Amino acid sequence: MADRNAKIYASRLVKGRYGELRQLAEANPPLVEAVNLQDALVESVRDQLELASEFISAARNLLASGSNSRFDIDHRNALSRAYYGIHHTVRAVVRYAQHYDPYGHPTSIDAFIDVAGDKRAIGAKLTARFGDLKAASRRLKTIIEERHHSDYDPYGASEIKELPLDIQKAAISVIEDAEAVHDAAVNYLRTEGVIK
Repeated sequence: MADRNAKIYASRLVKGRYGELRQLAEANPPLVEAVNLQDALVESVRDQLELASEFISAARNLLASGSNSRFDIDHRNALSRAYYGIHHTVRAVVRYAQHYDPYGHPTSIDAFIDVAGDKRAIGAKLTARFGDLKAASRRLKTIIEERHHSDYDPYGASEIKELPLDIQKAAISVIEDAEAVHDAAVNYLRTEGVIK
């Protein structure tokens, strides 16, 4: 099992800098425990995928609890938690497939869609859910906007011209999309032997 520091470094890799983790392990004295760096990467991917799963589960629980507050707080939180389930899922996949963490929200989606284009185990499931990868990208980026409306706009819109977001309906849709993205990721990572 990789030590905590190795997993932290593996989880925060910047594009094109995977070799730096190896240098940290080989430094004198080592800055991370000398472990199989691929193990640290795989364990960090598993952990982040588990975190994503817990976000999605929390979203389902919030949705089930219903919301009778004036501002529909449980449904707003459900939408937000489901979005973060997506965000952590796509980052885990990119980290495994490309050896870096895209971190930023739209950047993570773009990198994930690139991986999906190369990996049939993901691409086929996303295409089945969203129609094609461009549609998947558009939908995932729309979910970012929906999360913003849910988290930041008491009336479900930021401008007068916008139709207000139906928070409950959006929460249901985002949870379903989060589950589909997570399932696609699990399918891919299972074919890679990362998860059982």
